[in-house]
Amino acid sequence: MNSQFAFLGNLKLGNPTNKPPTKSKSKSKTKSKSKSSTKGSKSKSTATRSVRRAPRNNTITNGNNTGGNGLNEEQNAMMDVINKSEATNFNAMIRECVKNKEIKQVHRQVKPPVFATKEEYDNSFESVISFRKRFTDGELKEIDTIVFNENNDGFFAAATAYHAIAELGGKITKIVKSKPLPMWDPARALDRGCKALFVDIDWSEFTLRKILEHCSFAIVLDDHLPKMKHNNFYSSWIESKGKNEHCASAVTWKFFYPKVAVPTVISYIDSSDAKLFLPWVSYTHMFTEAMGFRYTHSRDPRMYARIQSGEIFEKLWEIIQQSNINDLITFGNYYFQVTEALKDQIAANAVIATFQGYRVGVLNFRSPALTKKVGRQICTNLAGKIDFAVLWAWEYNANAYGITLIDDHKTGKVDLRELGDRLKVIGGHPKGGGGRRNEYNLYWPKNDRHDIWELFQ
Repeated sequence: MNSQFAFLGNLKLGNPTNKPPTKSKSKSKTKSKSKSSTKGSKSKSTATRSVRRAPRNNTITNGNNTGGNGLNEEQNAMMDVINKSEATNFNAMIRECVKNKEIKQVHRQVKPPVFATKEEYDNSFESVISFRKRFTDGELKEIDTIVFNENNDGFFAAATAYHAIAELGGKITKIVKSKPLPMWDPARALDRGCKALFVDIDWSEFTLRKILEHCSFAIVLDDHLPKMKHNNFYSSWIESKGKNEHCASAVTWKFFYPKVAVPTVISYIDSSDAKLFLPWVSYTHMFTEAMGFRYTHSRDPRMYARIQSGEIFEKLWEIIQQSNINDLITFGNYYFQVTEALKDQIAANAVIATFQGYRVGVLNFRSPALTKKVGRQICTNLAGKIDFAVLWAWEYNANAYGITLIDDHKTGKVDLRELGDRLKVIGGHPKGGGGRRNEYNLYWPKNDRHDIWELFQ
């Protein structure tokens, strides 16, 4: 380390010797190690030795650094910089740089857009608006619990509901993530008699009936194939007959704000989640990366507290209000580069196997941020050799195997929803499973009758 900055680690500003500073009569700036130096040089040398004798636990504090502290001119200048500086706000810097840039993706259209214009898109929520009319504002105001799926769709649906219920004068007292959640025993997660809103959930009929027994009032806003009929259950999949289903966050927005156009951020999530290929959104994968790493996939212990306090939903509400999300796409670009490198390394370990009569690429791997990416990369690596990819791992919180079935989102050789629904019934795990034609997640039990290996026959 440069000797003139070595003092910074254990220096307390002020007069280290607690004595009046020695004034140098010499104006010379020449540094000399000779004992025959001028009086001014001796004075400076004495001050330097005093600094080096300062106790180790002394710390840098704000103060007047100009003279009287035993430091030379260059050292004083350095201390001024340190004391006056603030932590660099990289978010603000990037936001300022890109706010006026045109970030437009050249679409390689895999499929034609489900909705060609924003007007057509915004007018496609008639069924959920009609469903909303079944409930009074007073009933919605009384909702005290939100249960949501821990992904982008679930988080933003919960944020919308949290804010809307507050605007109605209500108060959410309990917020619960659906994973890990022992929904076969709701008493461990929900207060008996609660009035709950469930967004983006896909549970078995057994679990849903348990919930209804536990809640005095319940509404479900979802985009999966429902496992049972109930007047307070809404599924965009049923309403659209599986053609142009909207994701849960878009459904939740129109449920609470039927007269307000779907915000840009929600349309990004809807286009990505429901595969709508909306022509006015760009780089949805980068937006998804940014939200996942910063919020929805976070396993930071502090995130639990932010969820329970509602702080995270207030932050997501601010993001929902953004009409310009150039900054989020830019952040996502860098996350994307990292995950792309990782998924290539992981997907290379997949092997070909037989799964329920199909040729698949299989890998013992699951991760919130990477499972989908790795699965699709496996499909690319083994194109022409497999029908789809299977990723699995033991999940201790569910006491079951978590299994993901996923294809390349292009060919769709196999209806994975149909296959997954059949396996879910055979396995009979309480948490069930759900998904779409090109992607399905389910739980498979390990007991006297079942194990993961029976599926690979």
